[in-house]
Amino acid sequence: MTVAFGQRPPPGLLVVQLDGLSVAALDVAVRRAPMPTLGAMLERRSHRLVPWWAGIPAQTTSSQAGILYGDIGDIPAFRWYDKRRRRLIVSNHPFDAAEIDRRAADGGEPLLAGGTSVGNLLTGGAARSALTMGTIAGEVRGELWERLRDPHFIAVEAVEMLREIGREIAGATRQRLRRIRPRMKRGGSFPIQRAIANVLARDLTTRIVREELERGTPVIYATYVGYDVVAHHAGPTSADALRVLRDLDRELKRLIRAARRSPLEYDVVVLSDHGQAAGSTFRQRYGETLERFVSRVIEDPVTAAVGTTESWGTVNELLSEALRSDRRGARRAQRLLRPRIRDGYVQLGPDRTRRRREPSEIVIAASGNLAHLYLADVPGRVTLDTIREHQPGLVEALARHPGIEWLVGRSDGGAPIVLAERGFRDLRTGEVRGEDPVAGHDVPVERIVAALLDVDAMDGCGDLVLNGRIDREGGAVAAFEELVGSHGGLGGDQGHAFVVVPARWDVAAELDGPVAVHDLLMAHRPPVDATEGATSEPPAAA
Repeated sequence: MTVAFGQRPPPGLLVVQLDGLSVAALDVAVRRAPMPTLGAMLERRSHRLVPWWAGIPAQTTSSQAGILYGDIGDIPAFRWYDKRRRRLIVSNHPFDAAEIDRRAADGGEPLLAGGTSVGNLLTGGAARSALTMGTIAGEVRGELWERLRDPHFIAVEAVEMLREIGREIAGATRQRLRRIRPRMKRGGSFPIQRAIANVLARDLTTRIVREELERGTPVIYATYVGYDVVAHHAGPTSADALRVLRDLDRELKRLIRAARRSPLEYDVVVLSDHGQAAGSTFRQRYGETLERFVSRVIEDPVTAAVGTTESWGTVNELLSEALRSDRRGARRAQRLLRPRIRDGYVQLGPDRTRRRREPSEIVIAASGNLAHLYLADVPGRVTLDTIREHQPGLVEALARHPGIEWLVGRSDGGAPIVLAERGFRDLRTGEVRGEDPVAGHDVPVERIVAALLDVDAMDGCGDLVLNGRIDREGGAVAAFEELVGSHGGLGGDQGHAFVVVPARWDVAAELDGPVAVHDLLMAHRPPVDATEGATSEPPAAA
Protein backbone atom coordinates (compact mmCIF):
# COMPACT_ATOMS: atom_id res chain seq x y z
CA MET A 1 0.00 0.00 0.00
CA THR A 2 1.60 3.26 -1.17
CA VAL A 3 0.71 6.60 0.44
CA ALA A 4 1.85 9.99 -0.84
CA PHE A 5 4.13 12.07 1.39
CA GLY A 6 2.14 14.01 3.98
CA GLN A 7 -1.03 12.03 3.29
CA ARG A 8 -2.60 9.97 6.07
CA PRO A 9 -3.05 6.31 5.14
CA PRO A 10 -6.63 5.03 5.06
CA PRO A 11 -7.68 3.29 8.27
CA GLY A 12 -7.10 -0.42 8.64
CA LEU A 13 -9.98 -2.77 9.33
CA LEU A 14 -10.33 -4.92 12.47
CA VAL A 15 -13.33 -7.25 12.42
CA VAL A 16 -14.24 -9.15 15.59
CA GLN A 17 -16.77 -11.97 15.20
CA LEU A 18 -18.74 -13.05 18.26
CA ASP A 19 -19.86 -16.47 17.10
CA GLY A 20 -23.56 -17.32 17.45
CA LEU A 21 -24.75 -14.06 19.06
CA SER A 22 -28.17 -12.89 17.85
CA VAL A 23 -29.49 -9.34 17.88
CA ALA A 24 -31.95 -10.26 20.64
CA ALA A 25 -29.29 -11.86 22.86
CA LEU A 26 -27.00 -8.87 22.30
CA ASP A 27 -29.80 -6.55 23.39
CA VAL A 28 -30.28 -8.57 26.59
CA ALA A 29 -26.54 -8.49 27.27
CA VAL A 30 -26.22 -4.74 26.72
CA ARG A 31 -29.31 -3.93 28.83
CA ARG A 32 -28.04 -6.06 31.70
CA ALA A 33 -24.64 -4.35 31.34
CA PRO A 34 -22.32 -7.35 31.08
CA MET A 35 -20.97 -5.77 27.84
CA PRO A 36 -19.99 -2.21 28.85
CA THR A 37 -17.46 -1.71 26.04
CA LEU A 38 -19.80 -2.58 23.19
CA GLY A 39 -22.65 -0.85 24.97
CA ALA A 40 -20.62 2.36 25.23
CA MET A 41 -19.76 2.22 21.51
CA LEU A 42 -23.47 2.22 20.72
CA GLU A 43 -24.55 4.66 23.43
CA ARG A 44 -21.93 7.26 22.46
CA ARG A 45 -22.92 6.76 18.83
CA SER A 46 -19.39 6.22 17.64
CA HIS A 47 -20.85 3.06 16.14
CA ARG A 48 -24.25 1.89 14.98
CA LEU A 49 -25.86 -1.53 15.02
CA VAL A 50 -27.20 -2.95 11.76
CA PRO A 51 -29.17 -6.23 11.82
CA TRP A 52 -28.79 -8.74 9.01
CA TRP A 53 -30.42 -12.05 8.17
CA ALA A 54 -28.09 -15.03 7.98
CA GLY A 55 -30.53 -17.01 5.85
CA ILE A 56 -30.77 -20.79 5.55
CA PRO A 57 -28.56 -22.47 6.60
CA ALA A 58 -27.93 -20.24 9.61
CA GLN A 59 -24.43 -21.38 10.52
CA THR A 60 -20.80 -20.30 10.52
CA THR A 61 -19.44 -21.91 7.36
CA SER A 62 -21.87 -20.38 4.89
CA SER A 63 -21.87 -17.05 6.72
CA GLN A 64 -18.07 -16.83 6.75
CA ALA A 65 -17.88 -17.86 3.09
CA GLY A 66 -20.27 -15.04 2.25
CA ILE A 67 -18.60 -12.46 4.49
CA LEU A 68 -15.01 -13.34 3.58
CA TYR A 69 -15.46 -14.11 -0.12
CA GLY A 70 -18.84 -12.75 -1.20
CA ASP A 71 -20.04 -16.20 -2.24
CA ILE A 72 -21.58 -18.91 -0.02
CA GLY A 73 -20.97 -21.53 -2.72
CA ASP A 74 -22.17 -25.10 -2.21
CA ILE A 75 -22.60 -25.11 1.58
CA PRO A 76 -26.06 -26.49 2.42
CA ALA A 77 -25.40 -26.98 6.15
CA PHE A 78 -22.67 -27.35 8.79
CA ARG A 79 -22.42 -31.02 7.81
CA TRP A 80 -23.71 -32.77 4.72
CA TYR A 81 -23.27 -35.99 2.75
CA ASP A 82 -21.42 -36.17 -0.55
CA LYS A 83 -23.23 -38.89 -2.51
CA ARG A 84 -20.64 -39.03 -5.27
CA ARG A 85 -17.73 -39.67 -2.89
CA ARG A 86 -19.92 -41.45 -0.34
CA ARG A 87 -18.61 -39.51 2.61
CA LEU A 88 -19.68 -36.91 5.14
CA ILE A 89 -18.45 -33.32 4.85
CA VAL A 90 -18.03 -31.57 8.22
CA SER A 91 -17.15 -27.88 8.34
CA ASN A 92 -14.82 -28.06 11.33
CA HIS A 93 -12.67 -30.88 9.97
CA PRO A 94 -9.50 -29.33 8.50
CA PHE A 95 -9.44 -31.13 5.16
CA ASP A 96 -13.11 -30.38 4.59
CA ALA A 97 -12.62 -26.77 5.71
CA ALA A 98 -9.70 -26.38 3.30
CA GLU A 99 -11.81 -27.73 0.45
CA ILE A 100 -14.72 -25.44 1.35
CA ASP A 101 -12.28 -22.53 1.50
CA ARG A 102 -10.93 -23.30 -1.97
CA ARG A 103 -14.43 -23.54 -3.41
CA ALA A 104 -15.48 -20.23 -1.87
CA ALA A 105 -12.29 -18.55 -3.12
CA ASP A 106 -12.95 -19.57 -6.74
CA GLY A 107 -14.47 -16.51 -8.29
CA GLY A 108 -14.85 -14.79 -4.92
CA GLU A 109 -13.34 -11.50 -3.75
CA PRO A 110 -11.19 -12.22 -0.68
CA LEU A 111 -11.73 -9.73 2.12
CA LEU A 112 -8.48 -10.65 3.89
CA ALA A 113 -6.05 -10.46 0.96
CA GLY A 114 -2.84 -9.10 2.48
CA GLY A 115 -4.34 -9.46 5.95
CA THR A 116 -4.61 -11.96 8.79
CA SER A 117 -7.19 -14.60 9.80
CA VAL A 118 -7.35 -15.65 13.46
CA GLY A 119 -9.63 -18.32 14.92
CA ASN A 120 -11.83 -18.68 11.83
CA LEU A 121 -13.09 -21.65 9.85
CA LEU A 122 -12.05 -20.10 6.52
CA THR A 123 -9.00 -18.01 5.61
CA GLY A 124 -10.66 -15.31 3.51
CA GLY A 125 -7.53 -15.23 1.34
CA ALA A 126 -5.40 -14.05 4.26
CA ALA A 127 -1.63 -13.78 3.86
CA ARG A 128 -1.23 -15.09 7.42
CA SER A 129 -3.46 -17.43 9.37
CA ALA A 130 -3.45 -18.68 12.94
CA LEU A 131 -5.94 -21.01 14.64
CA THR A 132 -7.80 -21.13 11.32
CA MET A 133 -9.32 -24.50 10.46
CA GLY A 134 -8.79 -24.17 6.72
CA THR A 135 -4.99 -24.03 7.15
CA ILE A 136 -4.46 -26.72 9.80
CA ALA A 137 -3.73 -29.27 7.07
CA GLY A 138 -1.07 -27.04 5.49
CA GLU A 139 2.63 -26.65 6.14
CA VAL A 140 4.18 -27.57 9.49
CA ARG A 141 4.26 -24.63 11.87
CA GLY A 142 5.47 -24.47 15.43
CA GLU A 143 4.71 -20.95 16.68
CA LEU A 144 1.70 -21.99 18.77
CA TRP A 145 3.84 -24.54 20.58
CA GLU A 146 6.28 -21.74 21.44
CA ARG A 147 3.44 -19.79 23.02
CA LEU A 148 2.41 -22.80 25.04
CA ARG A 149 5.97 -23.20 26.37
CA ASP A 150 5.73 -19.86 28.22
CA PRO A 151 5.58 -20.92 31.92
CA HIS A 152 3.85 -17.75 33.09
CA PHE A 153 1.23 -17.97 30.34
CA ILE A 154 0.56 -21.64 31.08
CA ALA A 155 0.26 -21.02 34.83
CA VAL A 156 -2.26 -18.23 34.36
CA GLU A 157 -4.22 -20.22 31.80
CA ALA A 158 -4.32 -23.31 34.04
CA VAL A 159 -5.79 -21.32 36.92
CA GLU A 160 -8.35 -19.61 34.68
CA MET A 161 -9.35 -22.90 33.04
CA LEU A 162 -9.93 -24.51 36.43
CA ARG A 163 -12.06 -21.54 37.36
CA GLU A 164 -14.05 -21.90 34.12
CA ILE A 165 -14.61 -25.60 34.80
CA GLY A 166 -15.94 -24.65 38.22
CA ARG A 167 -18.29 -22.12 36.64
CA GLU A 168 -19.62 -24.78 34.29
CA ILE A 169 -20.25 -27.27 37.09
CA ALA A 170 -21.93 -24.59 39.19
CA GLY A 171 -24.06 -23.39 36.26
CA ALA A 172 -25.22 -26.90 35.35
CA THR A 173 -26.05 -27.62 39.01
CA ARG A 174 -27.97 -24.35 39.32
CA GLN A 175 -30.10 -25.15 36.25
CA ARG A 176 -30.85 -28.63 37.57
CA LEU A 177 -31.79 -27.49 41.10
CA ARG A 178 -33.97 -24.67 39.77
CA ARG A 179 -35.52 -27.07 37.24
CA ILE A 180 -34.87 -24.63 34.42
CA ARG A 181 -36.12 -25.81 31.05
CA PRO A 182 -35.09 -26.45 28.42
CA ARG A 183 -31.89 -27.94 29.72
CA MET A 184 -29.56 -30.78 28.84
CA LYS A 185 -26.84 -32.88 30.41
CA ARG A 186 -23.64 -30.86 30.64
CA GLY A 187 -21.21 -33.36 32.10
CA GLY A 188 -18.61 -35.60 30.52
CA SER A 189 -15.86 -33.75 28.70
CA PHE A 190 -17.88 -30.59 28.13
CA PRO A 191 -16.50 -28.63 31.12
CA ILE A 192 -13.00 -29.10 29.67
CA GLN A 193 -14.16 -28.15 26.18
CA ARG A 194 -15.75 -25.02 27.61
CA ALA A 195 -12.56 -24.10 29.46
CA ILE A 196 -10.46 -24.50 26.32
CA ALA A 197 -12.82 -22.40 24.21
CA ASN A 198 -13.41 -19.69 26.81
CA VAL A 199 -9.91 -19.40 28.22
CA LEU A 200 -7.10 -20.88 26.15
CA ALA A 201 -8.50 -20.29 22.64
CA ARG A 202 -9.87 -16.89 23.64
CA ASP A 203 -6.61 -15.64 25.15
CA LEU A 204 -4.48 -16.97 22.30
CA THR A 205 -6.75 -15.20 19.82
CA THR A 206 -6.41 -11.91 21.70
CA ARG A 207 -2.62 -12.19 21.91
CA ILE A 208 -2.25 -12.93 18.22
CA VAL A 209 -4.60 -10.10 17.18
CA ARG A 210 -2.74 -7.64 19.41
CA GLU A 211 0.53 -8.63 17.76
CA GLU A 212 -1.02 -8.05 14.35
CA LEU A 213 -2.26 -4.63 15.47
CA GLU A 214 1.21 -3.74 16.70
CA ARG A 215 2.69 -4.54 13.30
CA GLY A 216 -0.01 -2.53 11.51
CA THR A 217 -1.58 -5.36 9.54
CA PRO A 218 -4.15 -3.61 7.31
CA VAL A 219 -7.03 -6.14 7.59
CA ILE A 220 -7.63 -8.49 10.52
CA TYR A 221 -10.59 -10.81 11.08
CA ALA A 222 -10.83 -12.78 14.34
CA THR A 223 -13.50 -15.07 15.74
CA TYR A 224 -14.31 -15.82 19.38
CA VAL A 225 -16.31 -19.05 19.70
CA GLY A 226 -16.86 -19.16 23.48
CA TYR A 227 -20.39 -17.75 23.60
CA ASP A 228 -21.63 -20.14 20.91
CA VAL A 229 -20.13 -23.12 22.79
CA VAL A 230 -21.84 -22.27 26.09
CA ALA A 231 -25.13 -21.11 24.58
CA HIS A 232 -25.53 -24.49 22.85
CA HIS A 233 -25.56 -26.19 26.26
CA ALA A 234 -26.96 -23.59 28.64
CA GLY A 235 -29.25 -21.54 26.40
CA PRO A 236 -28.67 -18.29 24.42
CA THR A 237 -29.71 -15.90 27.20
CA SER A 238 -28.78 -18.03 30.20
CA ALA A 239 -26.70 -16.61 33.03
CA ASP A 240 -23.77 -18.76 31.89
CA ALA A 241 -23.91 -17.47 28.31
CA LEU A 242 -24.21 -13.83 29.41
CA ARG A 243 -21.19 -14.26 31.67
CA VAL A 244 -19.16 -15.38 28.67
CA LEU A 245 -20.24 -12.23 26.83
CA ARG A 246 -18.93 -10.13 29.71
CA ASP A 247 -15.54 -11.81 29.34
CA LEU A 248 -15.56 -11.33 25.56
CA ASP A 249 -16.41 -7.66 26.03
CA ARG A 250 -13.25 -7.38 28.12
CA GLU A 251 -11.24 -8.87 25.24
CA LEU A 252 -12.84 -6.36 22.86
CA LYS A 253 -11.70 -3.55 25.15
CA ARG A 254 -8.14 -4.86 25.05
CA LEU A 255 -8.18 -5.02 21.27
CA ILE A 256 -9.51 -1.46 20.98
CA ARG A 257 -6.73 -0.22 23.26
CA ALA A 258 -4.15 -2.08 21.19
CA ALA A 259 -5.61 -0.59 18.01
CA ARG A 260 -5.16 2.90 19.44
CA ARG A 261 -1.46 2.21 20.05
CA SER A 262 -0.96 0.77 16.58
CA PRO A 263 1.06 2.63 13.93
CA LEU A 264 -2.08 2.39 11.78
CA GLU A 265 -5.47 3.83 12.64
CA TYR A 266 -8.25 1.20 12.61
CA ASP A 267 -11.96 1.02 11.96
CA VAL A 268 -13.32 -1.52 14.45
CA VAL A 269 -16.27 -3.68 13.42
CA VAL A 270 -18.04 -6.21 15.67
CA LEU A 271 -20.37 -8.73 14.09
CA SER A 272 -22.00 -12.13 14.47
CA ASP A 273 -22.38 -14.85 11.87
CA HIS A 274 -25.79 -16.11 13.05
CA GLY A 275 -27.82 -16.36 16.24
CA GLN A 276 -29.20 -19.22 18.27
CA ALA A 277 -32.74 -20.39 19.02
CA ALA A 278 -33.63 -22.02 22.33
CA GLY A 279 -35.91 -24.99 22.75
CA SER A 280 -36.30 -28.55 23.96
CA THR A 281 -34.81 -30.97 21.47
CA PHE A 282 -36.69 -33.29 19.12
CA ARG A 283 -35.78 -36.27 21.31
CA GLN A 284 -36.84 -34.50 24.52
CA ARG A 285 -40.21 -33.60 23.05
CA TYR A 286 -41.09 -36.86 21.27
CA GLY A 287 -39.09 -39.53 23.06
CA GLU A 288 -36.90 -40.54 20.12
CA THR A 289 -34.35 -39.02 17.77
CA LEU A 290 -35.12 -38.17 14.17
CA GLU A 291 -32.99 -41.04 12.91
CA ARG A 292 -34.77 -43.46 15.25
CA PHE A 293 -38.15 -42.25 13.96
CA VAL A 294 -37.07 -42.66 10.31
CA SER A 295 -35.58 -46.08 11.06
CA ARG A 296 -38.86 -47.16 12.64
CA VAL A 297 -40.89 -45.96 9.64
CA ILE A 298 -38.73 -47.67 7.01
CA GLU A 299 -37.96 -50.68 9.25
CA ASP A 300 -34.27 -50.45 8.37
CA PRO A 301 -31.16 -48.92 10.01
CA VAL A 302 -30.31 -45.27 9.31
CA THR A 303 -26.90 -43.63 9.34
CA ALA A 304 -27.03 -40.42 11.36
CA ALA A 305 -24.53 -37.57 11.28
CA VAL A 306 -25.28 -35.36 14.25
CA GLY A 307 -23.07 -33.55 16.73
CA THR A 308 -23.49 -32.85 20.41
CA THR A 309 -21.27 -29.80 20.08
CA GLU A 310 -19.04 -27.93 17.66
CA SER A 311 -16.49 -27.29 20.42
CA TRP A 312 -14.58 -30.50 19.69
CA GLY A 313 -13.41 -28.66 16.60
CA THR A 314 -11.85 -25.93 18.77
CA VAL A 315 -10.08 -28.51 20.94
CA ASN A 316 -8.77 -30.44 17.94
CA GLU A 317 -7.72 -27.25 16.18
CA LEU A 318 -5.62 -26.08 19.13
CA LEU A 319 -4.00 -29.48 19.63
CA SER A 320 -3.26 -29.90 15.93
CA GLU A 321 -1.61 -26.49 15.58
CA ALA A 322 0.32 -26.85 18.83
CA LEU A 323 1.77 -30.23 17.84
CA ARG A 324 2.97 -29.07 14.43
CA SER A 325 6.45 -28.45 15.82
CA ASP A 326 9.79 -30.24 15.90
CA ARG A 327 10.33 -29.41 19.58
CA ARG A 328 10.93 -32.32 21.93
CA GLY A 329 7.79 -31.68 23.98
CA ALA A 330 5.65 -31.54 20.85
CA ARG A 331 7.13 -34.82 19.60
CA ARG A 332 6.31 -36.49 22.92
CA ALA A 333 2.73 -35.24 22.74
CA GLN A 334 2.51 -36.50 19.16
CA ARG A 335 3.52 -39.99 20.29
CA LEU A 336 0.96 -39.88 23.11
CA LEU A 337 -1.86 -38.89 20.77
CA ARG A 338 -0.72 -40.96 17.78
CA PRO A 339 -3.84 -43.22 17.79
CA ARG A 340 -6.01 -40.11 17.41
CA ILE A 341 -3.90 -38.32 14.75
CA ARG A 342 -4.82 -38.63 11.08
CA ASP A 343 -2.70 -36.85 8.46
CA GLY A 344 -1.34 -34.53 11.14
CA TYR A 345 -4.75 -33.62 12.58
CA VAL A 346 -5.79 -34.58 16.11
CA GLN A 347 -9.27 -36.09 16.18
CA LEU A 348 -10.88 -36.26 19.60
CA GLY A 349 -14.59 -36.57 20.27
CA PRO A 350 -17.43 -38.68 18.83
CA ASP A 351 -17.72 -39.14 15.11
CA ARG A 352 -20.05 -42.04 14.44
CA THR A 353 -20.60 -41.64 10.73
CA ARG A 354 -16.94 -41.72 9.75
CA ARG A 355 -16.47 -44.94 11.67
CA ARG A 356 -18.90 -46.79 9.40
CA ARG A 357 -17.29 -48.28 6.30
CA GLU A 358 -20.51 -48.40 4.32
CA PRO A 359 -23.49 -46.17 5.03
CA SER A 360 -27.00 -47.56 5.21
CA GLU A 361 -29.49 -46.75 2.46
CA ILE A 362 -30.56 -43.54 4.19
CA VAL A 363 -28.14 -40.97 5.62
CA ILE A 364 -29.36 -38.07 7.77
CA ALA A 365 -27.05 -35.09 8.37
CA ALA A 366 -28.40 -32.73 11.04
CA SER A 367 -27.34 -29.18 11.90
CA GLY A 368 -29.53 -27.74 14.65
CA ASN A 369 -33.16 -27.91 13.53
CA LEU A 370 -32.14 -28.38 9.90
CA ALA A 371 -31.56 -31.88 8.49
CA HIS A 372 -30.68 -33.21 5.05
CA LEU A 373 -31.90 -36.74 4.25
CA TYR A 374 -30.20 -38.69 1.44
CA LEU A 375 -30.98 -41.94 -0.35
CA ALA A 376 -27.31 -42.88 -0.34
CA ASP A 377 -27.57 -45.69 -2.89
CA VAL A 378 -29.48 -43.68 -5.51
CA PRO A 379 -27.15 -41.35 -7.45
CA GLY A 380 -28.00 -37.72 -8.06
CA ARG A 381 -30.89 -35.72 -6.70
CA VAL A 382 -33.90 -37.94 -6.04
CA THR A 383 -37.52 -36.84 -6.57
CA LEU A 384 -40.34 -37.33 -4.08
CA ASP A 385 -41.86 -40.04 -6.27
CA THR A 386 -38.56 -41.93 -6.26
CA ILE A 387 -38.36 -41.66 -2.48
CA ARG A 388 -41.91 -42.98 -2.22
CA GLU A 389 -40.95 -45.86 -4.50
CA HIS A 390 -37.91 -46.81 -2.44
CA GLN A 391 -39.35 -45.99 0.99
CA PRO A 392 -43.18 -46.09 0.93
CA GLY A 393 -44.83 -43.91 3.55
CA LEU A 394 -41.68 -42.04 4.58
CA VAL A 395 -42.49 -38.67 3.00
CA GLU A 396 -46.01 -38.63 4.43
CA ALA A 397 -44.82 -39.74 7.89
CA LEU A 398 -42.29 -36.91 7.99
CA ALA A 399 -44.82 -34.33 6.79
CA ARG A 400 -47.30 -35.42 9.50
CA HIS A 401 -44.83 -35.48 12.37
CA PRO A 402 -45.51 -32.65 14.88
CA GLY A 403 -41.75 -32.15 15.34
CA ILE A 404 -41.21 -31.21 11.69
CA GLU A 405 -42.34 -27.79 10.50
CA TRP A 406 -41.96 -28.59 6.80
CA LEU A 407 -39.80 -30.47 4.33
CA VAL A 408 -38.41 -29.55 0.92
CA GLY A 409 -38.22 -32.02 -1.97
CA ARG A 410 -38.52 -32.15 -5.74
CA SER A 411 -41.64 -33.11 -7.65
CA ASP A 412 -41.47 -35.68 -10.43
CA GLY A 413 -41.02 -32.79 -12.86
CA GLY A 414 -38.06 -31.45 -10.88
CA ALA A 415 -39.84 -28.51 -9.27
CA PRO A 416 -38.73 -27.74 -5.67
CA ILE A 417 -41.72 -27.79 -3.33
CA VAL A 418 -42.24 -27.26 0.40
CA LEU A 419 -44.52 -29.83 2.05
CA ALA A 420 -46.29 -29.80 5.39
CA GLU A 421 -49.21 -31.74 6.79
CA ARG A 422 -51.79 -29.14 5.73
CA GLY A 423 -50.41 -27.74 2.50
CA PHE A 424 -47.55 -27.16 0.12
CA ARG A 425 -45.88 -24.40 -1.92
CA ASP A 426 -44.15 -24.61 -5.28
CA LEU A 427 -41.00 -22.55 -4.68
CA ARG A 428 -40.63 -21.54 -8.33
CA THR A 429 -44.18 -20.69 -9.34
CA GLY A 430 -45.46 -19.58 -5.93
CA GLU A 431 -48.49 -21.86 -6.21
CA VAL A 432 -49.92 -22.70 -2.78
CA ARG A 433 -52.42 -25.42 -1.96
CA GLY A 434 -53.92 -25.56 1.50
CA GLU A 435 -51.94 -23.69 4.14
CA ASP A 436 -48.70 -22.05 3.04
CA PRO A 437 -45.92 -23.88 4.95
CA VAL A 438 -43.55 -20.90 4.93
CA ALA A 439 -46.06 -18.21 5.91
CA GLY A 440 -46.52 -16.78 9.38
CA HIS A 441 -42.87 -16.54 10.41
CA ASP A 442 -41.00 -13.44 11.53
CA VAL A 443 -39.08 -13.52 8.23
CA PRO A 444 -40.80 -12.35 5.02
CA VAL A 445 -42.01 -15.21 2.81
CA GLU A 446 -39.97 -13.97 -0.16
CA ARG A 447 -36.74 -14.21 1.86
CA ILE A 448 -37.51 -17.76 2.97
CA VAL A 449 -38.40 -18.81 -0.57
CA ALA A 450 -35.19 -17.30 -1.99
CA ALA A 451 -33.10 -19.03 0.67
CA LEU A 452 -34.72 -22.42 0.07
CA LEU A 453 -34.25 -22.08 -3.68
CA ASP A 454 -30.55 -21.40 -3.10
CA VAL A 455 -30.22 -24.49 -0.89
CA ASP A 456 -32.16 -26.62 -3.35
CA ALA A 457 -29.76 -25.62 -6.14
CA MET A 458 -26.67 -26.77 -4.21
CA ASP A 459 -24.96 -30.02 -5.20
CA GLY A 460 -24.80 -31.12 -1.56
CA CYS A 461 -28.51 -30.59 -0.88
CA GLY A 462 -30.35 -33.60 0.52
CA ASP A 463 -33.07 -35.44 -1.32
CA LEU A 464 -35.26 -34.13 1.48
CA VAL A 465 -34.54 -31.05 3.60
CA LEU A 466 -36.30 -31.00 6.97
CA ASN A 467 -36.87 -28.04 9.25
CA GLY A 468 -37.70 -28.87 12.85
CA ARG A 469 -40.76 -27.56 14.63
CA ILE A 470 -40.99 -23.84 15.37
CA ASP A 471 -43.15 -22.64 18.26
CA ARG A 472 -44.78 -19.51 16.84
CA GLU A 473 -45.04 -17.92 20.30
CA GLY A 474 -41.55 -17.35 21.64
CA GLY A 475 -39.68 -18.81 18.65
CA ALA A 476 -38.51 -22.01 20.36
CA VAL A 477 -37.36 -24.76 18.00
CA ALA A 478 -36.98 -28.53 18.16
CA ALA A 479 -33.35 -29.27 17.26
CA PHE A 480 -32.43 -32.63 15.78
CA GLU A 481 -29.16 -32.43 17.74
CA GLU A 482 -29.08 -32.70 21.52
CA LEU A 483 -28.53 -28.97 22.03
CA VAL A 484 -30.92 -26.62 23.81
CA GLY A 485 -29.45 -23.67 21.94
CA SER A 486 -29.19 -24.42 18.23
CA HIS A 487 -28.86 -22.96 14.77
CA GLY A 488 -28.93 -24.18 11.20
CA GLY A 489 -32.49 -23.80 9.96
CA LEU A 490 -35.39 -21.38 10.27
CA GLY A 491 -37.00 -20.30 13.53
CA GLY A 492 -36.45 -18.07 16.53
CA ASP A 493 -33.36 -15.88 16.68
CA GLN A 494 -30.93 -18.18 14.87
CA GLY A 495 -31.03 -16.27 11.59
CA HIS A 496 -30.94 -12.77 13.10
CA ALA A 497 -27.31 -11.63 13.17
CA PHE A 498 -25.83 -8.12 13.48
CA VAL A 499 -22.91 -5.96 12.47
CA VAL A 500 -21.72 -2.97 14.53
CA VAL A 501 -19.94 -0.47 12.27
CA PRO A 502 -18.45 3.04 12.63
CA ALA A 503 -21.23 5.64 12.63
CA ARG A 504 -19.72 7.52 9.68
CA TRP A 505 -20.15 4.51 7.36
CA ASP A 506 -22.97 4.76 4.82
CA VAL A 507 -25.01 1.61 5.42
CA ALA A 508 -28.60 0.48 5.00
CA ALA A 509 -30.88 0.03 8.00
CA GLU A 510 -30.79 -3.75 7.49
CA LEU A 511 -28.71 -6.13 5.38
CA ASP A 512 -29.93 -9.28 3.64
CA GLY A 513 -27.41 -12.09 3.84
CA PRO A 514 -23.67 -12.50 4.39
CA VAL A 515 -22.82 -11.33 0.87
CA ALA A 516 -24.28 -7.92 1.74
CA VAL A 517 -22.00 -7.83 4.82
CA HIS A 518 -19.04 -8.70 2.57
CA ASP A 519 -19.87 -5.85 0.19
CA LEU A 520 -20.10 -3.41 3.11
CA LEU A 521 -16.73 -4.45 4.54
CA MET A 522 -15.05 -4.45 1.11
CA ALA A 523 -16.24 -0.88 0.57
CA HIS A 524 -14.37 0.22 3.72
CA ARG A 525 -11.26 -1.96 3.74
CA PRO A 526 -7.99 -0.23 2.92
CA PRO A 527 -6.43 -0.87 -0.50
CA VAL A 528 -3.98 -3.72 0.11
CA ASP A 529 -1.40 -5.38 -2.08
CA ALA A 530 -2.35 -9.06 -1.75
CA THR A 531 1.34 -10.01 -1.92
CA GLU A 532 2.45 -7.47 0.67
CA GLY A 533 3.95 -9.39 3.58
CA ALA A 534 2.45 -12.61 2.28
CA THR A 535 3.62 -15.69 4.11
CA SER A 536 2.23 -19.04 5.12
CA GLU A 537 3.51 -18.53 8.64
CA PRO A 538 1.40 -17.04 11.46
CA PRO A 539 2.83 -14.05 13.37
CA ALA A 540 5.84 -14.66 15.58
CA ALA A 541 5.28 -15.29 19.27
CA ALA A 542 5.43 -12.35 21.64
